[in-house]
Amino acid sequence: MSVRTLFDKCPVCKKGVVRKPEAKSFFEKVGAALNSGKYICDNCDSSFTYTKIQPLTNFEFYKLNVAKEEKNKKHDGRNLSLHEWNVILKNENLDLLEWVEKTNNLPKMNFDIEKFILDKNESSVWYGASTLCEERMIRKYDSGHAGIRLAKGIYVGKSVGHAESHPELKQIDAGELMLTTQRLMFNGQYKNYSIKLKDINFLDKWTDAIEVGKKSRQKTMVLGIEEPDKWFTLTQKAIQKL
Repeated sequence: MSVRTLFDKCPVCKKGVVRKPEAKSFFEKVGAALNSGKYICDNCDSSFTYTKIQPLTNFEFYKLNVAKEEKNKKHDGRNLSLHEWNVILKNENLDLLEWVEKTNNLPKMNFDIEKFILDKNESSVWYGASTLCEERMIRKYDSGHAGIRLAKGIYVGKSVGHAESHPELKQIDAGELMLTTQRLMFNGQYKNYSIKLKDINFLDKWTDAIEVGKKSRQKTMVLGIEEPDKWFTLTQKAIQKL
């Protein structure tokens, strides 16, 4: 695949090549400079526009704009990483979670990342940037004075007060998260965790995170991530397939 080609086969029509359009005239070159992140299918005219790079992972995301004449509009407007667009391309227009549900299989993405060392019979399933949060008890003390004011700065009596403790979620690290067929691994700036899937006894999802409990650990870990539905479903499926 050349530098100017995004997909050798279009994920929408499955026929054309998605590449940057060639600029032939001066005005076309100006337009190309203004739309340097736009790639167009030479068969159906659907376009993929670069939107962002995910922090730490360097995953590139592209938003699809399906051409009016194209009948397949299933993924129109979606903003996905190249990895997931390739899943859609290879699996009959099914997105990642649809494919997992239909086939009862896990994707094997083969992420080659030095920070994560896999065992011989272990393969990577999914990967992304993450934050690590834990519940901490916060103690608050309210005080007052129970007495009589005799003069400015002079009181008879004593101070009173009470203390209360309440749990609060605190971010303690930031880094990368990888799900494999055997483990869930967090590699942060200060802490590294490798949790065997067979040891996970609690799994839940939030709007922006997944919460994971381990048999030998009293506190759960809250892992802040993009697309928690995807992480939750893939982790759940990986545990079921042990």
